[in-house]
Amino acid sequence: MNRENFLRRELYKAYLAARKGKRKTEDEHLFEVNAMENIFILASASKNRTYEPSPSKAFIIRDPVVREIFAAPFRDRVVHHFIYNQVSEWWDQHFLPDAYSCRENKGTLYSQKHFE
Repeated sequence: MNRENFLRRELYKAYLAARKGKRKTEDEHLFEVNAMENIFILASASKNRTYEPSPSKAFIIRDPVVREIFAAPFRDRVVHHFIYNQVSEWWDQHFLPDAYSCRENKGTLYSQKHFE
């Protein structure tokens, strides 16, 4: 399989992962209308090294405490998932065994059980 097909396939997987929990957002709907075209555009921009992230939307939420949130546009979320999918296995192998945060099959409950 050539690099371009690999890139498109992996971006499609990232798109499917990015849309989980975001199915009701306008940004996700706009991307989904022309999903394959948008994936081809992202693949081309990545291949040509012309991809640039878009500005994030900033807003404040007050539940349970006041926090400022910076939300990336949906197309950038697809790229975030793509990058994570490519590097996560390597990073996971290089973390200390007792590092639990944001790791697959690990987390707060796992660390508590390990501590006990």
